[in-house]
Amino acid sequence: MKFSAKQKIILLILVIGFLSLFAAITYFTRPYYPTIHEYILSERGAIYVPPEKYKINGYKASCKGRPTVLDKKFDSWGGAYPGYIIINPIANKGLATTIRLYIYYHECGHQFTGINEMKADNFAILQGLDSGWLTKDSDMQKICHFVSKIPADALHKDGKTRCKAMTSFFNKKTSRRTGKHH
Repeated sequence: MKFSAKQKIILLILVIGFLSLFAAITYFTRPYYPTIHEYILSERGAIYVPPEKYKINGYKASCKGRPTVLDKKFDSWGGAYPGYIIINPIANKGLATTIRLYIYYHECGHQFTGINEMKADNFAILQGLDSGWLTKDSDMQKICHFVSKIPADALHKDGKTRCKAMTSFFNKKTSRRTGKHH
């Protein structure tokens, strides 16, 4: 089938129009995440902590070059937007160090695994094993006790399901490292 020059131009215009429409729909329907500067300006009292400077009970909490924002009005223990971690120091106050580190590294995990909560959980477990703050079953039990109370929501499975998955992942990783099977 041969196209005339006029038909080729019309076809080209239709293709360009379709691609422009697709690009506009994609651009305007994507979620908006504030930059760290926008976040700090909009959340009065939020504190910027440079990369590699945040500490949790003496442990250096580092998310591979990403800064941390301390926001005591944040509606959860922690959160993540592309490029930075948010920690609510009031919500974290009184929690065991293992739990606080788990929260931090779970949120850090979103920087590398996206919105998948189970992958962020596993990221935190790996960081704990690699950094030495998650070394024994009792540490994992603390995390499970904390998480198991959290109900399911649009993004998170219920805490008991998450606990079971994290414990399985922890057991698999620790058995590979020690040669012992749980």
